[in-house]
Amino acid sequence: MCESNIERNIERIRKTLNRLGGSLIEEDFADIENSRVFEEEKKVQIKEEDLYGKSFYQKTGKYPENEMWEMKKMLDFERKRSEFLEEKVKAKDESLKDMIILQHELEATIEMLKQRNAPQTTNCDKRIGILEREIEIFKEKIKERDQKLKGKDDEITQILAEKSELNFKLNIFFKENSELKCQIKSHQTKYEELEKILNGKISDIKLLQGNLEDAKKRYLNEIEISNELRNEISTMTISLNDISKTREHDSILAELDPQLKWKNSEDKIFMNESTKPAIESYSSTNKAENIDEDKENTLEMRCKIQIPELDEISKLKEKMNQLSSKFEEINSKNKNQDNDDLIRILGAVDFKDAKDKIAKFVKLDEKYSSLKKTFKKIANLIVQCSPEGSFYSIPSPHQVWKWITRLLEEYMSLKKGSEKICNCLEAKSFSQALQIIEKSIEKFNNKHHI
Repeated sequence: MCESNIERNIERIRKTLNRLGGSLIEEDFADIENSRVFEEEKKVQIKEEDLYGKSFYQKTGKYPENEMWEMKKMLDFERKRSEFLEEKVKAKDESLKDMIILQHELEATIEMLKQRNAPQTTNCDKRIGILEREIEIFKEKIKERDQKLKGKDDEITQILAEKSELNFKLNIFFKENSELKCQIKSHQTKYEELEKILNGKISDIKLLQGNLEDAKKRYLNEIEISNELRNEISTMTISLNDISKTREHDSILAELDPQLKWKNSEDKIFMNESTKPAIESYSSTNKAENIDEDKENTLEMRCKIQIPELDEISKLKEKMNQLSSKFEEINSKNKNQDNDDLIRILGAVDFKDAKDKIAKFVKLDEKYSSLKKTFKKIANLIVQCSPEGSFYSIPSPHQVWKWITRLLEEYMSLKKGSEKICNCLEAKSFSQALQIIEKSIEKFNNKHHI
């Protein structure tokens, strides 16, 4: 009876040990398969999210926040994995407790059987030795399993530490992102204010250009009037020159009068010497009368010539004075009117200040033209870099600003993420960090395959 009880207990212990050993081996393989399933699910989810990101960009023209999404997915994956491992550890602890209880029961039954069956110990020792060997084998298996569990516990602690670090980094990232958004909003408001100021300046410049064109037209009209006045003045100068020539003729006649007198005196001397006193008296009386008549005729002719010339000269002089006064009045009025209009439009203090403002406006116009060229180049570059159908026409300054700010946000987030990864992995560059990550992934895959 004792032997049958012992054999039953031994068989029951063998069954439990085989069951426990098989469950441990099956659980090992289940862990490997579950990790592979999780990795495959993660890849599928990443592919789905990539497709979602492309469709999201085609609808809205924006990329989703990929870094945050990847980190969230990693955290979800590691959380599921840690929960799965915790459940497995709990199951193993329960199985170990059952084995320890069975071991104690076995030891108690063995001692009881030894006391009862002292004479039959010789036969039972062999069986007990076999069972002890089997127990030692199973203990070694349990030790190996404990070592594996310890390694998994270390992995779980490392994952939890990485999780806390990632949460801390996510908080920092959210803070920096909010600060960057505030800065972008302030820059947008400043840009809009500057754009309004620039549009106002452009409208002022256009008004000034129109006023300048009007002033040019007025100036050209005044030049035409001045040219007409100059032509009249030139005709008057020609007439004055003619009058001066007539005056020269009068001066020549005045020079000829004394010569005539001198000839008359010579005639008188000749007549005194050669003729008789009667003839002399007759000739002298006739010549004197002739001379007096010539003098009277010359004086009358001079008066007749000089009186109309003086009238013409006085008339011409009056016309000249009138024209010159008119010309000066027109110039002064136009200049004063143009200057007053410019000062009023520009809101300047005086004409000098208006000149300075016009020079500034000219410089602003030159800068605005250069800015227009650069803006067109940037807009064309954005259209070329963007996918087809995103812009149906040349983008506005606001759209260009939004595109550039979004590009800078993505660049800064990628740069900060790469710097953080490099600092965590103690790498000098992002390429070196990628090499380290690839090596660690290869090692992890090799361990799981083994």
